[in-house]
Amino acid sequence: MSAKEMAAYIFEFSKTGQQFYNGKLLQVSSSTP
Repeated sequence: MSAKEMAAYIFEFSKTGQQFYNGKLLQVSSSTP
């Protein structure tokens, strides 16, 4: 996953993911080097 893809994912997650994850940043951050 490229930096741009990660940024886009985080951007989408920050808009929509919070509904599902209560604002927690989940495993994506731990799966990146």
